[in-house]
Amino acid sequence: MKNCKRFLAAFVSLLSLAVCASCDLFASFSSSGNSSNGSDLGSKGGAVVTITAPTREVFPYVAGAQNYLEAGAGANVGLYCGGYENPQKAIKIKWECDGENVNRYKVEYATKADYSDAIVEECDGDKTSLSVFNLYKGTNYYVRVTAYGDGGEVLSTDESTFETTALGPRVMHIDEIHNVRDLGGYVTEDGQTTVQGLLYRGGTLRPADVYKSNLTDAGAEYMSEVMGIKTEIDFRIKSEAGNLTQSLIPGAKLEYVTLGGYSDAFGNYASAYKTVFSMFADKNNYPIYYHCTGGADRTGTVSFLLNALLGVSEEVCIQDYEFTSFSVYGERNTQTGVYSTYFKPFRETLETYAGETLQEKVESYLLSIGVTAAEIYNIKAIMRGEETLSYAAPQPKYAQDIDGKFTVTVSAEKAVTALYIAETQVAYTQTENVLTVKAADMPRLANGTVNGKVVLEGGQELIFTFTCEAIDCVELDEYMPFDENGALILTADNSLVTGTKAVGYGQTVCVRMQSTLVGENGGITVMVGSYGFQLRGGEFRAMQLSDGGTITETARNTGLGGNVHIFDEGEALLFLTVDFADGKPVMQIKVLSNGIWLERTYTYAGSINGEIASENAKVTFSIKAPDCSGLNVYTSTAWKNR
Repeated sequence: MKNCKRFLAAFVSLLSLAVCASCDLFASFSSSGNSSNGSDLGSKGGAVVTITAPTREVFPYVAGAQNYLEAGAGANVGLYCGGYENPQKAIKIKWECDGENVNRYKVEYATKADYSDAIVEECDGDKTSLSVFNLYKGTNYYVRVTAYGDGGEVLSTDESTFETTALGPRVMHIDEIHNVRDLGGYVTEDGQTTVQGLLYRGGTLRPADVYKSNLTDAGAEYMSEVMGIKTEIDFRIKSEAGNLTQSLIPGAKLEYVTLGGYSDAFGNYASAYKTVFSMFADKNNYPIYYHCTGGADRTGTVSFLLNALLGVSEEVCIQDYEFTSFSVYGERNTQTGVYSTYFKPFRETLETYAGETLQEKVESYLLSIGVTAAEIYNIKAIMRGEETLSYAAPQPKYAQDIDGKFTVTVSAEKAVTALYIAETQVAYTQTENVLTVKAADMPRLANGTVNGKVVLEGGQELIFTFTCEAIDCVELDEYMPFDENGALILTADNSLVTGTKAVGYGQTVCVRMQSTLVGENGGITVMVGSYGFQLRGGEFRAMQLSDGGTITETARNTGLGGNVHIFDEGEALLFLTVDFADGKPVMQIKVLSNGIWLERTYTYAGSINGEIASENAKVTFSIKAPDCSGLNVYTSTAWKNR
């Protein structure tokens, strides 16, 4: 038997994938084909083609998903999911032919009546069906099947139409990848429909044994050539993602933006969410594929916010979030179960932002974390197929003399001619659309809101603002033992190393790290006097140190748990402050890594017996090998010279 041959039409933006399949794989649709010229060609060997399916509205996803979506608002997804590896289901194009001398069939399916954007498939003469994936949602399709004889002559042709449902998301079939969906195709509450083929969400592309994810060469080619992915955004840390440095999608750039899901959007990773939505505002990044591991929680939080920003109804935003339940990654339920305990606080916090509608509340939230009004406008414009505005988006927060550099992302048709910060023109380098200012070229800035502008060719000015924060901190140069290269000197077993002199409570200690590989099981302990933290089991744990040298752990519901992976980003600054409020020790942790800030605060139940006095409170530090292999701690001088 000859193999089925696939030909992609030049119009690759149709974003469809099809494979030949046997007709017994899927149930037949009702027959109502429109024969266009089969009867005219009946004399040519008696071959007459009749398309039998599909001829009505079709649902390109599994039955459980269809039943869930048709149940409408308030449906409990847990009653419909389970046992599915992926949500997509093939749409079956089927035909009959009463002739025996058919050599091959050509199948064309298109969104235009003249077939100018058709996907063309050729199948052997003994085939009577074709399984098609990745069709646009809510779209009328035209189908044409042509039978050819042994000499290449046309024996018969038939045409028909069908329509894909507008219900639910556009689900994507990508070889060996799970939970992939198009963010477009939803009708907004003002009656517009978001553009399909621009933003995709999904699971990891790299091998993952537990979920059997492994992008094949065919899948990578499809994502590159048909979907046209230009940017892959990974919400994990590099080590969690297998330390990949380039995208598995040919021609796509890989961007890591480490963030947490749900309520982390409002605190710990607010700046990371700002970064992601700023990337969504740049039309040069599209089409975009964004993901975490399962495309469920971190990805689900971003997608909920994005859909809400675009004006998609809350019912549909929830359905889009819960649709992961029909994949290998398992149930995501907003009503019951463990994930509802994450989703509900997230949604309740979102409700506290200004605005009457969900869309307005999301806009208020995004503005509060530094996403500009122009960026919000551009996100909407891109997803509506409208013209975008020029804008300049700075990193939201800059710590003078600590960040080391300052960046501004510019989206404009014209070239940049000048950059001003606080009315001072500064030198910069430009890579693509990102302007970078070295620390040495930054003017001295006061705390608070700082104004700036980018000047474009022709004199147009793009105004921006950002926040400057001066952190008065004690660097460890004079307080810990460092070698001639500025690296911290540890004992052979990496046990606690105590500073050479006291720092005291009420001071902020700055620890500079590089090549950090903390891992899920933790690895570092940092203390000031009697109080500090340890990273173990994937969380910050509050610790206490008696003057006898014994370290013990306090209660675990510290509010410090989770998201320690920010330490794995390669370079990080840790700020640790231990002070007292109302007679109780209070520990504040701040981490700055690649422009992302993580902040935690923990209040101890009370002072401990044998508490180390402030005048004797030194810094102690340890690395728990092998969970922190590669971790280096440096003096400020060594860091600045890197």
